Amino acid sequence: VGNRHVSRRQVLEKFAADTGQSIFRMPLEQRRLGIEEIAWVESAIIERTLPNRLRVVLKEREPVAFFRTGSELSLMDGSGVVLERPERGEFHFPVLTGIPPHLLAEERARRVGLFRRFLEETELVVAGAGAQVSEVDLSDDSDLRVTLTDPDGAVLVHCGNEGFMEKMRIYAEHIGEWRSARGGSGKIVSVDLRFERQVIVHGPQKGQDGGKGR
Repeated sequence: VGNRHVSRRQVLEKFAADTGQSIFRMPLEQRRLGIEEIAWVESAIIERTLPNRLRVVLKEREPVAFFRTGSELSLMDGSGVVLERPERGEFHFPVLTGIPPHLLAEERARRVGLFRRFLEETELVVAGAGAQVSEVDLSDDSDLRVTLTDPDGAVLVHCGNEGFMEKMRIYAEHIGEWRSARGGSGKIVSVDLRFERQVIVHGPQKGQDGGKGR
């Protein structure tokens, strides 16, 4: 019960050694721990159902983002656990980068939590604004770097690690003004919102797209 992305076969494999045995001889706690080794399984419950059946209840992990390492694209849950993409199922998430494999589980969870807080606060500013977030770089836990999609070109936004709601409100209210102030193509490459009472806006480097740099 509860298996959307975990196959029945993956669960049954954990009981291979029990074939032909009475359900009263099966080491249920050991089997439960074995099932919870499956990446997509957050927790499992195994119950004996008389006279001769077992009931396995799964709670699967909920992915919150895509996770990119090199050219590979996996999924990641809110605890920072990497999940293989299932054969079936459509997912629409931003892509996370910058979480090295050597990070401790607690640190991975903390950085993913920073990303989730950013999304929640962004949605409070403009409903649906989270859909504009295409990629989030978590390599520097003091500076969440977010790539936002835009009809006039993607923009890299430096958000620091707090006060996301106010920062994204400033961005939403002034991005059009900043583009107009640049003249020409109005193209903006990045916006740095980390500093109080100061916003740093970068255009293309000289020679790129007719821009004039900062």
